[in-house]
Amino acid sequence: MSFEQLEARANAVRDRLIKCQSIAMFASVRDIARKTDGELRRLRALQVNGLTIGVESGNDEALALARKGYTARDVIEQLTRLDCAGIEYNVTYVTGLLGAGRGRWHAHTTADVLNRLNPKIIAVSSLTAFPGTKLYEEVRSGSFTMPDEAERLEELKTFLSEIQLRVHLEASSKSNAVPVMGMLPLDKALIIAKLEAAIEEERRTNPNRHFRAELSSLGWDKERSEDLSSKSARSRLTYASLKGPRRDENQPTLKALPL
Repeated sequence: MSFEQLEARANAVRDRLIKCQSIAMFASVRDIARKTDGELRRLRALQVNGLTIGVESGNDEALALARKGYTARDVIEQLTRLDCAGIEYNVTYVTGLLGAGRGRWHAHTTADVLNRLNPKIIAVSSLTAFPGTKLYEEVRSGSFTMPDEAERLEELKTFLSEIQLRVHLEASSKSNAVPVMGMLPLDKALIIAKLEAAIEEERRTNPNRHFRAELSSLGWDKERSEDLSSKSARSRLTYASLKGPRRDENQPTLKALPL
């Protein structure tokens, strides 16, 4: 959408919802590149904020395979421009995008890119092929090999180990066989411990061997999300009790963020 179209829509929202403080939307790296620095600042002045950017990877090969139309360098340059304009943003990351045997490298290169940026939320999903898609045909023909669930979990664990941001991690979509969520770095050790236990179980009994084949869509699952949010809050309290009292007892307790 052009700047002029966005400006007209933002003004329409402000005219009708005078108390509106933020206009969030989905965007791509290419959308940002088409705006000047002045246009980005103008959109921020019109309360455009909280963009969700479908980055998906920080690896050039993975971005080319996904036909994203930009490189890791483009991601850094364009999202840095959002930082300069004062526009907050969230990013997506897709595990498995480089195929079998390359998950850790994908995690390493993506973490390296995101560590140079300032996202508020990192939303993680995992690559899934559905009938009727080009990816599905590539998997059937053998030109692309999907990683198993253990490798996907290893990739996410590597990513978490290397990410050095204060950010909310959201890896609870239906494409994640083992959903996790929390604040980083506060919950990093707790999440990694859960992933390590899941990886060991995958290698021992392979409980999710049919998980991806049974997915019919990647739509939001309300019951799953609410259950995970509740469990995350309980787990955090348990972890805090094991660590002992806080250094500052008057500090408010952090709560799991809602979806």
